[in-house]
Amino acid sequence: MRLFHLILLIWFAFLLAVGCSHTLTEAGKDAKVVVSQTDGQSSQLFGEAKEKLQEEYLRLLSHFATRSAVKTYVVFTGKLPEEQKDLGRTLLFKVPVDTVQGWKLTDDALAVTYSFMVDGKITTSTPLVFSPGSEGDLKRTESHIERAVQRMKDSIEKGIPVNYTEDDIRSGRVPIDYFDKLRFYSRNQEEYHQMLWSSQVAGLLGHGVRFYRQIYGVYPKNAEELFAFMGEPNWEAWVSPLTGKKVGIGKNWNSADVVYRTTTDQRGYEVLVPLFGAGTENPTPPGAIETIEFAQPYFGYYPGRYIRSSAAMHEDDVDFNPPIL
Repeated sequence: MRLFHLILLIWFAFLLAVGCSHTLTEAGKDAKVVVSQTDGQSSQLFGEAKEKLQEEYLRLLSHFATRSAVKTYVVFTGKLPEEQKDLGRTLLFKVPVDTVQGWKLTDDALAVTYSFMVDGKITTSTPLVFSPGSEGDLKRTESHIERAVQRMKDSIEKGIPVNYTEDDIRSGRVPIDYFDKLRFYSRNQEEYHQMLWSSQVAGLLGHGVRFYRQIYGVYPKNAEELFAFMGEPNWEAWVSPLTGKKVGIGKNWNSADVVYRTTTDQRGYEVLVPLFGAGTENPTPPGAIETIEFAQPYFGYYPGRYIRSSAAMHEDDVDFNPPIL
């Protein structure tokens, strides 16, 4: 079993590296922003260096929150948001910096221009979000399939066990990415919306606490300290898609609210976002394959209970933060 767990951890590290790379690519190909996803070489900064890095990270957090809101809106409604103000129920945080510089909607695509700070200078990026079922949407899905096929081939070359084939990927028996995986483990659309919402709350909070540590050397001691750094929640959007009830945040698990807590020395943390019963232990589509790389809980998924973002909460903890849409 130890060998199996070691193999899983090696594969998980590979997936995490791919996920981080994809996140940064989405943030802008020219934005050379260093985002540490590990419990690594962070140290407290002072003076101007701290101020510049904080502004850079706050802009990136604001971008992540807005981008997540746009894409979550598309998933929840099946259409593109006409205006930025339409994001009231999917924008999870009152962003500290409005990074949206442009908003152009066509029949089948939305182009949002975001601003970033790189090495003290402002730059922009304009990714496209496609209307569900449009030609652009289908092409993007195909590109995700090709990346999944390439990851499988890379794993085989490295001697990492793979229990599926290229045909399994192309025929839809294997999830092609993290978000497709959430769909695989959902019984219905309502559960998928809940799992997606929970993953985005966990991912954004996880980015916030990790950026905080890069600046101050430790994780924030409580939710109040975290929100003072990254911005207050937009409580209008903190509503469970599955139950319709408002969701709060605290430090003790009660299955109804988000949990944020740290170790005594503030060098480990965990975020737990409830699933309200959503999710299954085994994939639900007919013929679906339970792949090794999506073994639980190595991707922060605890069926029916919560989505988890964490680092160094205990000796054997898995360092993981859910990706942003």
